[in-house]
Amino acid sequence: MKFNKNVFPEINETDFDNNIKPLLDELESRITIPQEELSFSSINDDLFRELTRNEEYPYQSICTIVANIVMDDGSEIWRKDIFVDSNSVREAVCDILSQTLFLYFIRCFSEQIKDIRKTDEDKESTYNRYINLLFSSNFKIFSDEYPVLWYRTIRIIKNRWYSIKKSLLLTQKHRVEIDKQLDIPHKMKIKGLKIGGDTHNGGATVTTIFFEKGYKLIYKPRSTSGEFSYKKFIEKINPYLKKDMGAIKAIDFGEYGFSEYIECNTDEEDMKQVGQLAFFMYLLNASDMHYSNVIWTKQGPVPIDLETLFQPDRIRKGLKQSETNAYHKMEKSVYGTGIIPISLSVKGKKGEVDVGFSGIRDERSSSPFRVLEILDGFSSDIKIVWKKQQKSSSSKNNLIVDHKKEREILQRAQSVVEGFQETSKIFMKHREEFISIILDSFENIKIRYIHNMTFRYEQLLRTLTDAEPAQKIELDRLLLSRTGILSISSSPYISLSECQQMWQGDVPYFYSKFSSKSIFDTNGFVDEIELTPRQAFIIKAESITNDEVDFQSKIIKLAFMARLSDPHTTNDNKLNKKVIIESNQQSNSSESGNKAILFLSDLLKNNVLEDRYSHLPKTWIGPVARDGGLGWAPGVLGYDLYSGRTGPALALAAAGRVLKDKDSIELSADIFNKSSQILQEKTYDFRNLFASGIGGFSGITGLFWALNAAGNILNNDDWIKTSNQSMLLLNENMLKVDKNFFDLISGNSGAIGMMYLTNPNFYLSRSKINDILLTTDCLITEMEKDETSGLAHGVSQILWFLSIMMQRQPSSEIKIRATIVDNIIKKKYTNSYGEIECYYPTDGHSKSTSWCNGTSGILVAYIEGYKANIVDKSSVYHIINQINVEQLQHDNIPIMCHGSLGVYESLKYASKYFEIETKYLLDVMRNGGCSSQEVLKYYGKGNGRYPLSPGLMAGQSGALLHCCKLEDNDISVSPISLMT
Repeated sequence: MKFNKNVFPEINETDFDNNIKPLLDELESRITIPQEELSFSSINDDLFRELTRNEEYPYQSICTIVANIVMDDGSEIWRKDIFVDSNSVREAVCDILSQTLFLYFIRCFSEQIKDIRKTDEDKESTYNRYINLLFSSNFKIFSDEYPVLWYRTIRIIKNRWYSIKKSLLLTQKHRVEIDKQLDIPHKMKIKGLKIGGDTHNGGATVTTIFFEKGYKLIYKPRSTSGEFSYKKFIEKINPYLKKDMGAIKAIDFGEYGFSEYIECNTDEEDMKQVGQLAFFMYLLNASDMHYSNVIWTKQGPVPIDLETLFQPDRIRKGLKQSETNAYHKMEKSVYGTGIIPISLSVKGKKGEVDVGFSGIRDERSSSPFRVLEILDGFSSDIKIVWKKQQKSSSSKNNLIVDHKKEREILQRAQSVVEGFQETSKIFMKHREEFISIILDSFENIKIRYIHNMTFRYEQLLRTLTDAEPAQKIELDRLLLSRTGILSISSSPYISLSECQQMWQGDVPYFYSKFSSKSIFDTNGFVDEIELTPRQAFIIKAESITNDEVDFQSKIIKLAFMARLSDPHTTNDNKLNKKVIIESNQQSNSSESGNKAILFLSDLLKNNVLEDRYSHLPKTWIGPVARDGGLGWAPGVLGYDLYSGRTGPALALAAAGRVLKDKDSIELSADIFNKSSQILQEKTYDFRNLFASGIGGFSGITGLFWALNAAGNILNNDDWIKTSNQSMLLLNENMLKVDKNFFDLISGNSGAIGMMYLTNPNFYLSRSKINDILLTTDCLITEMEKDETSGLAHGVSQILWFLSIMMQRQPSSEIKIRATIVDNIIKKKYTNSYGEIECYYPTDGHSKSTSWCNGTSGILVAYIEGYKANIVDKSSVYHIINQINVEQLQHDNIPIMCHGSLGVYESLKYASKYFEIETKYLLDVMRNGGCSSQEVLKYYGKGNGRYPLSPGLMAGQSGALLHCCKLEDNDISVSPISLMT
């Protein structure tokens, strides 16, 4: 097969030739249609008629018949005296298999039934006739039409039946050991079973066995050496701990095992115990310890699935990674264990769910992963659609705004941190003993190696049940080969094994051993990892220091605060009357300014990390904004201007200039020089470069703007040149004008605004201007009530952009629209007191002075309108007068976006044109809440998301840039006005 960009849009031709084509060649001989025959002689008409009368879901009768045929294999198991009621257990197993068949066949059933419809037949009659045709033809009409799906599914169901049967037989085989070790009397008969989780290695899955008198047992079709070894470990370390930890009992038989069933008990949730567990999971390089693998018991939190301890690094080939790269640090951090809150979401889709053991799952939670829904299933009009996602309790986002809930979350976070830190001190005091205990306890453990996330496999497995791949095996091979895209820089042998396992209907499963570099699948050796799990553990255990514990504590705090909405000001940080009175007496001296700059720049310098590869710009770990109001999860900072690495680089350039600090300049230059080199030499993949979009603050355009700004700060003409050339990459085809256009943070209006403001020779085409004006007209006509008046995402953004455009390319058409927007702000968003509010109808409760959503951002828009001769002086005066000291109390957190620094920067920009009108407020803020002393006091505490964030718009680097500008008036760079 030749490369086709439509089939493989994510990769280029070289990647296809090197990775996908060899995989496809291998799959041609390995992925074939298994000829699985079924005998229909044992099924009679009476049984079929009975089944059709009692269907609980579409095609249940048909699927049950196939399941019965598969189970009718001459097995002796139902004649064994091991069940309370063998018929009841058999029915339960049959139901499991029939539901599996339904999931595989339903898409093709829904396609084929439409082909046999008759014009004079009602849809329910067509359904009944179709299932009769399936039965009377012994499914030949289906197997002939969809041979790939038919034979593959029959093989899968046979494997599933064999695995269930095996779990029952092995349970009976080891009843004496189970009695002795897990306290289930061997005379107790099996009453039922329940399967759960993904299937691996030929349909095998975890099974809960139910016995008489309420006894329960967990059968695991893989080694339980993890559970067995962990209990041994816990028993040895408990004497060192302030509070004993719990562990489940398990029996390991090498390829399979059993563990006790323990009941959940949430009566007392001691979060310090969570911190204790989090430390040991972090120490043991654990992964996947999410809420279904750890449960609350009377003993505290107890892990019940321990196959992913000592998780090896992902196999990677090719270019060697940096040893201290940020991605590896995050993977091996406490966040990577799954114990603390960790939210899963899909970019561009609504919904998120916290899968962390100690995470927050409430009415705001909704799965980001779409599920299929069947409509009108008992008819020929059957439809299989993606189920509509439920709206969260908030129409805007999933963030938590309840103050009581916020306090509870912060307290939980603090308790987890305390438990983590207390346990780390015990470990560091007894480091050698703990290492020895761990090496001894886990010597024989088998470890599951996780190569890709399960949902990736599930998405691909689902596509194999579509009608077209059900008919053409070539398409199945093509779809399976897409697995290789996930492993472009990894092992081709892993990809091949993944494809073969998914062809069997399984989620791929690999494992390693504690002292081995080998990775195995069920057929044997697959590939090698760089370090044995034992070696990786020793490196981890010996590297834990107080500084490292502090870093992990920061990650814990960020994880818990990820879904908290931007907080209100606390009482000790209000710009109150006392501050106003004292402001004229207080001096914002160079000494205090330099002290703040030194503190903030040291924070950034001391926490910088390598990217995955050394030729890439350095970065940081901090809160990363997730789209759709999904919060701020801890992660590696990208290249965006809002919270990415670009902001710290810009602030460090300013700090280096003010303090004449070589280290700050070198770190800033590392990021901008490497970025400039990549852009100049075009050593980037175009798709990857623009993967984050082109939004001014959320996309790559922010980096282009920052190169220009940093170039002006440090007089680096090369960076400015790169900025100007890179802006040209944003051709008009990319600058789409749609309903999301007017958004300063993520929309294209912000990107175009940056292009106007950095390049005096930039002009939009007439056709593009017409598109923008047409979209403006639509927005004005269809404006919704929940539209904000603000600059970042609201109506003022339209005024700001039209004003910027008007200054370069003036026209009456632009001015007319801008004037209409001005009138909307004045009429719809202004209350009876003459104050502009964030939302309408106005009720006095949605006032803010912030840049993103309040009057200071609106002021920036009106300054541009004033410069473009769209609004008059009185309009600007009116807005300045609304930024009063009393209102500043609510926006006095020293950050750029929605705090006092953004207000100050907005007023500073306005002072160029309205010096007298802004002087008092600027003096009050500069000597009060926005002084270097106050900034240092706030960030020195280290509490909250913002002091822990390296970001520009809501974190350390924004504060650093502000303090630098207080000391050096010649630094005119501002992310608030976008002036460079």
